[in-house]
Amino acid sequence: MRIAISPNLGAQMTNFDIERLPDEISRELLTLRSALLEEFEEAMRGKQASHRKAGRILKLIVHAPRSTAEGDGFAASESIDVLVIVNHRELADKDQHWRHALARLRRDRERGVLPREIRLDVHCLQDVNRALVSGLPYLASIVRRGIVLYELDRTPLATPRNLPSDERCWRGRAEFERWYPRAEDFLSGASFYRDEGNMRMAALLLHQACEHLYQCVFWTVMLHGRRTHSLDELRGLAEGLDERLRSVWPRTSRFERRCFAQVRRAYVEARYEPSFPITAREIGWMMERVAMLYRRVGNFCRGHLSGLQASSVVSD
Repeated sequence: MRIAISPNLGAQMTNFDIERLPDEISRELLTLRSALLEEFEEAMRGKQASHRKAGRILKLIVHAPRSTAEGDGFAASESIDVLVIVNHRELADKDQHWRHALARLRRDRERGVLPREIRLDVHCLQDVNRALVSGLPYLASIVRRGIVLYELDRTPLATPRNLPSDERCWRGRAEFERWYPRAEDFLSGASFYRDEGNMRMAALLLHQACEHLYQCVFWTVMLHGRRTHSLDELRGLAEGLDERLRSVWPRTSRFERRCFAQVRRAYVEARYEPSFPITAREIGWMMERVAMLYRRVGNFCRGHLSGLQASSVVSD
């Protein structure tokens, strides 16, 4: 079974050759579409507020983080991102309206129904169009290169503005200066609490340092970030932009995997669980990895901004 690309987004959509996708990927995308539509309908069932009763998914656009503009498609093990466009801003709240859909996607992944990780980015139509008009690279890339998996009607999206290199550079630099120093503050705080023997607080601040560093990558490069505290999701997205970040958190040994899991869990459990287990040895190793992440994110973002600056000089 093949999925046809809808023509309704207009000329801004690249004509991606869907025939390049293997049958198993087409079936996977259809399964994904059904799951999202069913779970959203269930989430809206019985709602009394008028905007919730009238809540609709307007579009589902799928894309692979490292797929090319020429349409190379999805690598066998590559995750899939889904841009979900809804008709009301409140419905974009993932914690409130999408937790059951996310839980179903996790279950389907565990059962092998969906063979790869699925990540959702939910926005209302008004915000998407505003971002496209402003030239937001992240959404402009999805609209140009993504696969339209579902459309409710023929409502077109705004034509993306081509953001000049100089504007993209100064906006990216402003985001870098917003996120990167905060990450350093959290890392310094984690070091302080480790020296004080407060390992739980150190773990919590290491989570915050990681979150800010990954967000720094997104906002510097794409001028956009995900509204989530999930380090699994943030790490995967950042590593899609720079594979050198992958080696920061090795996955080889049980100890290495446990340490990342401890950082990930710390956002909630270090604050609310009195028995949150964390050792000085784990904190010491985690401190080294987050310090490495800090250096690599800084090098990557500065290199990206330098490239944009050079491009803007040449164009002038």
